[in-house]
Amino acid sequence: MMDGENEAIVVPVGMSPVHSFRILKSLADRDFGMVILAVSDQTQATGQAILDVFGDGDTETKLTRYDNIAKLVERNSGIEQWNLLMGPGTRSMAITLWGEILNATGDFPRIWVDHRRKTKKGKGKPIGGEDIVNLADRKERYKIVPIGDEYACAISGIGIEELRETEGLSWKPLYSRFFYHIKVPSDAKGMASSAGRAWEEEVARNVKELRDRLGRHALEISRDPVPSEPKFWLRIGERLDDLGIKGGSK
Repeated sequence: MMDGENEAIVVPVGMSPVHSFRILKSLADRDFGMVILAVSDQTQATGQAILDVFGDGDTETKLTRYDNIAKLVERNSGIEQWNLLMGPGTRSMAITLWGEILNATGDFPRIWVDHRRKTKKGKGKPIGGEDIVNLADRKERYKIVPIGDEYACAISGIGIEELRETEGLSWKPLYSRFFYHIKVPSDAKGMASSAGRAWEEEVARNVKELRDRLGRHALEISRDPVPSEPKFWLRIGERLDDLGIKGGSK
């Protein structure tokens, strides 16, 4: 195992902050001297939550805006090797971080990537596991560890009791995502159109609230098929599909 005492790694925080946390946990044995979370305005709060939960006393951890990384690099001249994790965050964040580290040090940062082999058509859980790979030495790789719902909730700003008490909402460690499944009322076929419309509006409201809180990328939505009779249910199903709440009809 390499000695990372005089090395630092920059990990961007995107709209799926749990993934960035999993990367930090997975690199714990690499013994980097410093770990920096690079955040944007949108991910400042979740980045801080990650640091609060991570709390590894042996590793110096910092939080910075991604476009301020050069100042942090210049203040830490004792770092001999800068590393950059590519994957989380936007492409713009990655390009800015790479360029700013290069400008501040005069040297290219060493690039790491998160490598995930997907099932066919990109669906389902990853096959062959997930790894963090050092592109300078591809033999150096670390398995990305799954995390439980307590960590996921702490980072995502939802109480563990709320998760467990919200019908249809769950955390699946193998997928590193929240899942929310919506059940169609058991008496749907006998409901009036106004009652069906009220149910639809409640579903749309609940989904929007969860997406706003957990992030679109960290939440997968599904629903039961709507009945094909009465006909108004088909229109409800189409409108839910348009909102990304897919489940078809039966």
